[in-house]
Amino acid sequence: MLFSVGSLTAQNVTETRWYFGNSPENLVFDRNGRDPVLQTDQATPFGSAGAITITDQFTGNLLFYSDGVDVYDVSHTILPGGAGLAGDPAINMPVVTAPVTDNPGQYYLFTNSGTAGPNEIQYTIVDATQAGNGTAQFPYGDVLGGLNNATGLTDPSEGMLIIPAGDGELFWLISQDRNTFEIRVTQIDGGGVGATLNYDFVDGSTPGFEAAHFAFNEDSSQLVMAPRLANRNIWLMDFDAATGVPVFDRTLTGTGFNDDAGESIYDVEWSPDGSKIYLSRFGSSGVTGQLYQLDFNDSTETVNPILPADIFRSFGLKRAPEDRIYHLYQE
Repeated sequence: MLFSVGSLTAQNVTETRWYFGNSPENLVFDRNGRDPVLQTDQATPFGSAGAITITDQFTGNLLFYSDGVDVYDVSHTILPGGAGLAGDPAINMPVVTAPVTDNPGQYYLFTNSGTAGPNEIQYTIVDATQAGNGTAQFPYGDVLGGLNNATGLTDPSEGMLIIPAGDGELFWLISQDRNTFEIRVTQIDGGGVGATLNYDFVDGSTPGFEAAHFAFNEDSSQLVMAPRLANRNIWLMDFDAATGVPVFDRTLTGTGFNDDAGESIYDVEWSPDGSKIYLSRFGSSGVTGQLYQLDFNDSTETVNPILPADIFRSFGLKRAPEDRIYHLYQE
């Protein structure tokens, strides 16, 4: 089920589709702001958790999508070289993507195996100019080079995010070591996948936790990290997208829950203007899922439930091109 929780105006034609869950259903967002359309052309079987979509930055047309294991083209067929990526399709963020600088049509797919498989974030490059399942005249794309190249980012938490610097040339891969709880920032630029710097914000007053999800607001330059662990509050950080340096701000009181399902906060998303965050509480035994809003303009920063009725489980959040936030849940 889907629920729209807000609306403002903006445009981002690079994320015009949302593929989710092991069913043919998916959402297509209109780049002109009209209501989304539910379609039934998603390939199955497909991962049950996070996924990525790559669309043309000018037209919004679909190029690729992936659940972290297989990469599909616009015909919803696995690329000839696109089977067997090392992501775990059952974890929160098995795959994220970034453009390959100075190589139009090429994209990194960073896959997260979590505790399974290689226990490492790895990357694969796809190229939309390759014929793949199409033709030289009408290419559908294929994998460029080998699958699952090493990054050295071992013991990853489920949370993973790409933040662009804003110039189209520099990107940052945000991840976390699930054992030390250090935030890891990896530089991605014209030189490829570059150096990683680690940041440790855990101390006696700031207990650590494994990240379930990261979310960044480019207007406020703030990054939030949501916990998988029960009774841990969301972290708020400042993030300089030009330098890739995070600075710990504070924990957000009241955003931790005593849930026992192993997934306290499933997802978190910013309002377009950066004044609010929405957090999806997964739910646990005897506890229903819920969607909450925290308004930073409220001096008390009260965490308020906003769903009109109880639900069984609460899942992903996605801000669409028209800046409505869509919520995936199970009744």
